[in-house]
Amino acid sequence: MIIVDNKIQVAKIKLAYIVTFLMGIFLVISSHFIGLTEVETHVCIISGVVLLITFIYLLLIKPQYVYFSVESNSKIIVRNYQALPVFRKYKAFEIKIENIKDYELKSSFFNQVKQIRFLVSTKNKIGKYPWICLSALPKKDINSLIVFLNKILPVEKRKTL
Repeated sequence: MIIVDNKIQVAKIKLAYIVTFLMGIFLVISSHFIGLTEVETHVCIISGVVLLITFIYLLLIKPQYVYFSVESNSKIIVRNYQALPVFRKYKAFEIKIENIKDYELKSSFFNQVKQIRFLVSTKNKIGKYPWICLSALPKKDINSLIVFLNKILPVEKRKTL
């Protein structure tokens, strides 16, 4: 059963990365080389700077492709990678549901970056998985993930967003 899969959102984000970067650079550079009036030059520069700021914003919120699924009610499969068109690191891991002891949620960058981390029991202590960025997920997908996790955790460990 697939809980979360944001493949379509990540494709849109990748396109936004490429378009904002290329158009921003094009507008800033072309304003100097094309014979434009002073007003047109200022409009090109301002538009280019706005697009480059949008590109930097996308870099700061670190959107990721996120895939959560449950296999035969015994383990959670997690796959994720950054939505950047270049320099990706693919990550995947499986967590046995009975080993999940808790999870942590944190928000940063004016509540735009939401992250989750799983805590699992090991032989001697609690193991912590790496943070997974949920900023590219719609709020309903984040809520469905939290609802699922709250179903498998004891009542005292349940959380809300």
